[in-house]
Amino acid sequence: MNNYYTLLNIEQTADAQEIKRAYYTMVKRYPPERFPEEFKALRGAYDVLSNEKKRKEYDAVYNLPEETLTLIHMADEYLEKGNVGKSITVWAKLVERYPVNTRFHISLGKAYSKRGWKNKAVAEFNKALEMDCSCADAWESMAIHYVTEYKTDEARKICVKGIEKLKECGQTSFGLYILALTIILSCDADSAEPIFIEFTDIIRTNGIAVDEAAPTMLSGLLVCVFQKKAWAYGKYIEKIANAIPFIPLELRDHLEKIRVLESIAALDPKRYHEFIKDLLELLVLVSINEMDSEYRYEQLLIECSIIQEINVCRNQILRLKGEHPDLYKMHASFFNDLLRNRSTKRMFDKRMQEADTLETQRKIMGLLNEEGAEELFTRFLESLDEEFDEDFDEDDYDDGPLDFFTEIPKPYQRDTAKINRNSPCPCGSGKKYKRCCGAAK
Repeated sequence: MNNYYTLLNIEQTADAQEIKRAYYTMVKRYPPERFPEEFKALRGAYDVLSNEKKRKEYDAVYNLPEETLTLIHMADEYLEKGNVGKSITVWAKLVERYPVNTRFHISLGKAYSKRGWKNKAVAEFNKALEMDCSCADAWESMAIHYVTEYKTDEARKICVKGIEKLKECGQTSFGLYILALTIILSCDADSAEPIFIEFTDIIRTNGIAVDEAAPTMLSGLLVCVFQKKAWAYGKYIEKIANAIPFIPLELRDHLEKIRVLESIAALDPKRYHEFIKDLLELLVLVSINEMDSEYRYEQLLIECSIIQEINVCRNQILRLKGEHPDLYKMHASFFNDLLRNRSTKRMFDKRMQEADTLETQRKIMGLLNEEGAEELFTRFLESLDEEFDEDFDEDDYDDGPLDFFTEIPKPYQRDTAKINRNSPCPCGSGKKYKRCCGAAK
């Protein structure tokens, strides 16, 4: 168990100003760009010690006997290594020894949840909340437990109830709000806006304490936003991200993708075909999930749809190039080929051959009328035939069953000796064979 006071190089009696001064001094020594792990540890220590309630909870554990601290470390280690049974045994022993310690009840509940003992897990979380109804960790742990049990509606109710209880006590929790938003977005994206507004207002007026897990939690929320295509909430996510002092590069990249998706969604549907907007959105999602074959297939289908509607889309592509050059550059090679009047049949064929499965090929062919589909399929088969040997003769192969008892045919033998082309002609003319009878043949 890390000693937060030692990490910040302060005494246990240090006041708020001394803690803040020590934190900034250590950050200058260990900047996040060069020492990311050390910075996380420092940030975690500062988040706990700068919060009066968290500091009291930490001091209560820190001042426990050495034997108890060893048991806590042992129980955490068992749980991390997957030895849930031993972890439950140690936590149960600690709960029996310290029955009013909320952290021990929560930890035991988490172990029960990982073991699959649903009722026991909920009972421990409720015991912790009976002792302290403003304990955000207990509300979060219970909500996560219901999520793992696929009871998202129960998890949503727990999050909302926890937020209300914390507000009654004059407190807020970054983790509980992010968890609530993630759960609500996964169930009903349209109903998430009131929580977003309330959360961002709290951040704007009073600020909010965050811990080292905040970037990870925000990443989970972004995944939900991408899955539900809820780009409209990008402005709120920007404000939430501003409350986090250190944002990893990958998370910054995802936030930039949200801004791009917002600009795509803002394109006037009367001036830009839905196929163009869908393609641009999909390109952003492909850049996030590079190995996702589903997005790649969908991109192929949308491109084929644009090719079929080129007479309608050409002027809109030119407009996109002039008004939104950054969006145009996202797929400039494809758009340039369309504007240069390249053969649409050839472009369509190329995407047909890129399809990895017959099912995708059939979907593409469904974009053509019956006559066009037959022509495309014929050209596709011809392109495959070119890959085979020119001397290939289908008559040399028999599609019937192979009979191992059939006599192997003997090689062809001439009845007379082969006549050399420079030999005298057998007709008796005196000329060479190639100048006489052989010339006619």
